[in-house]
Amino acid sequence: MLYSVSVACVMKLQLYHCPHEGCDYKCPSKNGMNSHFLKHAEPDAFACEVCGKTFKRQAYVIHSVLDVIFITFTLMMLQSRKMFDIVLFSAH
Repeated sequence: MLYSVSVACVMKLQLYHCPHEGCDYKCPSKNGMNSHFLKHAEPDAFACEVCGKTFKRQAYVIHSVLDVIFITFTLMMLQSRKMFDIVLFSAH
């Protein structure tokens, strides 16, 4: 089934333009523009309590914490595996 789109329908698409000087970013949604505008924000508003890094978005802080937890868990598992191997092979 073919659909036709009129030129008038396409022309009514509203694009949001970034108001930051020198930036020519455009997007069709206000949420997308708000998300983009964080790139121009000066201070990093969110800090990771685990590693001390700062981020512009809270979601990036959550990713940072999860990364640290994953790395720590992996290192603990590797260390416990080494200890297990030492105990297992030194018993013979």
